[in-house]
Amino acid sequence: EHPFPAAPEDCFAVYRELVKSYPSNHIVLLGESAGGNLVLSVLLQIKAAGLPMPAAALCIAPCVQYDQTLPSYTRNCGTEAMVRNFLTTAGALEKEEHGEICLTDYYESDFTAQLRSRKKRFTLEELMQKQEEQSKRGLEAEEFVLEIERSRLPIKAGRIKRISDIDVSAGYDIVSFSKAESETYDRFVEVKCYIGQPHFYWSENEVDVAKIKGEKYILCLVDYSRILEPGYEPEYISDPYSVIFDDESWMVNTASYRIQKI
Repeated sequence: EHPFPAAPEDCFAVYRELVKSYPSNHIVLLGESAGGNLVLSVLLQIKAAGLPMPAAALCIAPCVQYDQTLPSYTRNCGTEAMVRNFLTTAGALEKEEHGEICLTDYYESDFTAQLRSRKKRFTLEELMQKQEEQSKRGLEAEEFVLEIERSRLPIKAGRIKRISDIDVSAGYDIVSFSKAESETYDRFVEVKCYIGQPHFYWSENEVDVAKIKGEKYILCLVDYSRILEPGYEPEYISDPYSVIFDDESWMVNTASYRIQKI
């Protein structure tokens, strides 16, 4: 809805108004991931405008280097979960049944073809583009399910919302109601979009939230290739924590482990 440079301009506009009412040395900028990128962008805008700098700026795992060629990516690819998970999310890596992490068939065949032709390099920029395409499909799937939820309960449509952009740590994408009589949110929908055989990645936080909310948590699986198909209805799984881990029709693989020395 608001493409670049709307976000950095909005952030700078907020800071510009803040320093009119508060001393700059009482202001701290904090951002994580893409938010870290915004923090740095705002600092550059503050400098260019000649405004006083904030007391401090904190960037947590900021997105600042998109060609992914510096040592933090190349050297740590095999051990850093964030880098490996990115490659998994982008569809370049997958975990086989025996536990080996390897290139997916698609990327392996594509990589082999490029080695044979020697006409172009297989770059991480292409993986970034693939991830961007996946994010776009995910957003379209969420909007698709949002409309289904609103049409299911027209009387509650105005209160049924997609919150994934507002609260990325919620563990679900949409807040809704199980029935028209519900006064408070009691239906929490996590949307997973796929192409081909139903599959998805479920974060530790999403799993924990699903376990806590039980039957109020709904996992919605959307076949992206059928979104525009008239009458298509995605698959809904109520209480997916109980269903998936106890159902032999699902194969669950651990994509990474958190190791802590004690």
